[in-house]
Amino acid sequence: MSLNRRSLFEIYALRDKMDQVLTSVTKQTSGLVSDSCSVPGMPDVIIGLDSHLQNLKQILLKDDTHVLTISAPGRCGKTTLAKMLCHDNEIKDIFGDNILYLTVSRTTSLKTIIQKLFSHFNVNACELETNEDAKNQLENMFRKMGSKNILLVLDDVWSESESIIQDLKFTIPGYKIFITSRFSFSRFGSKYELNLLNDQDAKTLFCYSAFHNTNPRLTFQMML
Repeated sequence: MSLNRRSLFEIYALRDKMDQVLTSVTKQTSGLVSDSCSVPGMPDVIIGLDSHLQNLKQILLKDDTHVLTISAPGRCGKTTLAKMLCHDNEIKDIFGDNILYLTVSRTTSLKTIIQKLFSHFNVNACELETNEDAKNQLENMFRKMGSKNILLVLDDVWSESESIIQDLKFTIPGYKIFITSRFSFSRFGSKYELNLLNDQDAKTLFCYSAFHNTNPRLTFQMML
């Protein structure tokens, strides 16, 4: 059985749009703060990404890794891997409550990101008149946290936001930035290129998407 990978991407796109709508409705009805930097939940089923997670952890936890970018085309699992990393027990032991997750869109500004970070820590920042003011205040807040490790996850960063990455880089011990993007920001340090799923994993994932309430691997075996 041969599957068209474009069809898989279209399925992913539709599911992502539905998730975004449901998330928006949930926030409106429950009164949740929209600028939280908490880590999102995990997908119900994850296929073919475990080895990538281990590789990413090894790179991220190196002493000389300050910024790590995972790059790949859309719908390859970058965001899922970012969530897996944040929920990993070893990563949580190291960074504790200081795992900060932000989705960066094409129109997101540096001040908007920094305001969300201050809000997450319930810190009343002074008026952020300029990007330089915002950057300096954020760096001061991180430094006041002392020896605590900090992991800042920037999901879905576009090439237009490259300057934001530079502005969020601080020479602070234990502070690391993890980026997911369709673009490769090689000048910021380590990078990891994520490939498409192999045929078997792609078929298994397709079966889960088509038969949501069944075991995807069992369904795939029955279809052979």
